Amino acid sequence: MNGTERKGQNNPAAENQRRERIEQLRAMGADAGLAESIASAELEAMAQNTTLGRMLMEDAQAMEYAPYPTAECLIPDEVHEFCNGGELPAGRKAHLQACAICQAMIAASKPDAEHVGRFLHEFSALGPILDAKDAKMQERYGTLARAKESLDAENAERGRLLEERNAEIAELQRRLEAAENAAAKALVAESA
Repeated sequence: MNGTERKGQNNPAAENQRRERIEQLRAMGADAGLAESIASAELEAMAQNTTLGRMLMEDAQAMEYAPYPTAECLIPDEVHEFCNGGELPAGRKAHLQACAICQAMIAASKPDAEHVGRFLHEFSALGPILDAKDAKMQERYGTLARAKESLDAENAERGRLLEERNAEIAELQRRLEAAENAAAKALVAESA
């Protein structure tokens, strides 16, 4: 079974039970990764007709007697440096030549040319998709910019019309005042 497959994957009832357990664990505050790990481990324990506690205890005991890692095994920093072109001291090189697990760790840490090539090919295939999305965004931006210009022009025209109307109102008020003044003067002149 590879790392992407899970026990119960082809068993819908077990998979539903796992999903329900993940939801329960999430509701209790477990993050997604922890909930997934616990639910998968519980499903594995059920498949082995044991409890999760017993399975974890057996795994811990097995790790206690495991031949890896030893005190001589490479540490992650050494693996990283070696995979990036750094050199190991002679004693570390000798251990690397003798330890199959450290050799496997180094091999797994170096990018596989085929996988890198496939990734780059898939990534480069995204270029036209991203370019098309960028073009759409530019088009939408242009449409929005034109709409804003149009609204700004409409608002400027409304402002001009408002100023004209305010000027007309002011002129009418001036005329009305003049007419009222003339009528008042006429009344004063008639009464005198």
